Amino acid sequence: MVKPNALWHRLVSGRHSLDFWLRSMPAKAPRLPSLADMRAGLPNAPALNPTQYAHALAQQQRLCASHPAMATWPTDLPPQVLADSLSVVHHGHDWLLPALAPRAEQPLRWLDIGCKNAAYALGLATLALAALPSPRQGLQLDALELDGGRRYRDGFTRAGYAQALLALTQDWLRQQRPAADLHGRFLQRDIRDHAESYNVITWLMPFVFTKPHLSWGLPLNYFDPAALTEHVLGLLKPGGVLMTLHLNPAEAHAQAACFHQARVAHEIIAHGPIDDPWLYLGGQRQVFVVKRR
Repeated sequence: MVKPNALWHRLVSGRHSLDFWLRSMPAKAPRLPSLADMRAGLPNAPALNPTQYAHALAQQQRLCASHPAMATWPTDLPPQVLADSLSVVHHGHDWLLPALAPRAEQPLRWLDIGCKNAAYALGLATLALAALPSPRQGLQLDALELDGGRRYRDGFTRAGYAQALLALTQDWLRQQRPAADLHGRFLQRDIRDHAESYNVITWLMPFVFTKPHLSWGLPLNYFDPAALTEHVLGLLKPGGVLMTLHLNPAEAHAQAACFHQARVAHEIIAHGPIDDPWLYLGGQRQVFVVKRR
C-alpha cells in the first residue's frame, strides 16, 4: 500500500510535470530585461532594522577592502541582485577562497548549479577574479538552471534574467581584466545531462528533501540527491573544490549523508554555520567545502 504522503507527492509531481513541460517549451523573448525591468519584476530584498543594517554595512566594507573591484559594480543594481551578490561574496570569501590552491596559467572553469536567475553572477565573478593570480588568466563562468522557463510578474523568464545578468557580468569582468579571455554562459538543462569538468563548483541550496523540491514546482523525476551529489563531484577536476550552502542543519545533515554515499573520491575540508547579513536573516544556514581527490 502506498503511504498517503507518498501518494500525495506523486499527485503533486504529476501536476508539476505538465507545468514544467509547458514552461520548458522554447520561446524567444523580443529582448532581454534591463536592470530597470528587474527592479520592477524582482521582489524586494529583506528589510533590515538599524542593528542589522549596521552589521551588513560593516561586512560589506570588509569585503570591499579585500575585493576592491566591488567598488566598480553597477550602481543601479536591483536591491535583490545586490543582496544576492553580496551574500555570495561573503560566503565565498570566508569559506571557498581559502580552499583554492594557487593556480597555474590555465583558464579557471567555474560552474554554478541551480542559479535560478543568476542574480549573484557579479558575486561569483568577483570571487573568480580573486582566484586568478595573473591578469591574463582566462575564466569560463557557467550558470546552470533546470527551470529557466519560470516567469516573473513582468513576463520575463528566469532564463532571460540570467542571460542579461551574465552579459552584464561578462562586460564587467572584461573591464577588470581587459587582457584576459573571460566568458559567462547560461545553461538551461538537467545537471545530469552535463558532462564538462570544472576547477570550482558552487551549489547553493540543493534540494535534499522532497517537500521543498515540490514546493518549487519541480517534478519528482528530477529529485535524487544522492545521485546528483555523486554526479556533481564527478564534474570536478582532481583537486577541484565544491562549495554547497544549506538552509538549516537538517538539510546539511542530509547532504552529508549524500557525500558519504558518493563513490567519487573526495574530502570534506570545511563545514560549519554561516551568517547572512543580507538574506535569510536570523537563519541557521550551513556550508560545506569539499575537495576532489
